[in-house]
Amino acid sequence: MKNTLKITVFSAILLILAGGLVSCEKEKEIPTSSVSVINVKIPYDNNYDDFIVAVKLLVNSERMLDTNSQQFFWQGTEIAQADFRDGSFTMNLPDNVNSLELFDMSFPSSIKMSEKNVMHTIARLVAYNEDGEQVGYFTYIHFFFCDESIVEGGLMYFDRDFTIIGSDVSTAFISTASCNFKRGWNYVFTISRRNSAGVQLGEVTTSEPNCMHWNFKANNY
Repeated sequence: MKNTLKITVFSAILLILAGGLVSCEKEKEIPTSSVSVINVKIPYDNNYDDFIVAVKLLVNSERMLDTNSQQFFWQGTEIAQADFRDGSFTMNLPDNVNSLELFDMSFPSSIKMSEKNVMHTIARLVAYNEDGEQVGYFTYIHFFFCDESIVEGGLMYFDRDFTIIGSDVSTAFISTASCNFKRGWNYVFTISRRNSAGVQLGEVTTSEPNCMHWNFKANNY
């Protein structure tokens, strides 16, 4: 058995959606259906086909450290898998997720939810070699030279349709909320920037920002 040390991983989506502040732009297009298939293509030449043969979708996952090898890995429940070739993969997502893998959501009192008992989970796309060993994971991130925003995309599952609306203001953070989420899988994007006064502005949206791209990260990073 591996000796493991649990690692606390910063996830903007988890912090904001599962218990923090929310901000969405009303003007952006609202998705009319959930995501059923994901298509991932690494947008530059690489040798990933030399060591990646499969990608698995893990939910309820945590990043752990193997204290023997000093290598990070993801521990979670596998719910989908796809072959990896030519620097890309296509994955069909399950219609439902076992309720044991779902967690409730909470917000500040100023953020209003249309449904009070929404359950959710966050997915992680993990890469494996031909020996069935994890070699890294995929992230959906922003080309930073497009503007000064920091953007991270994630795949989340919700057990029902719901909306959130409201606002929350502090001396260091300003956020407003007006979002619709669909039952099933949703791409969710967190956007963070600072205004000229140094106040952090937070936004969460289901409309994809410009300059997003898929990126592979090895487990030792």
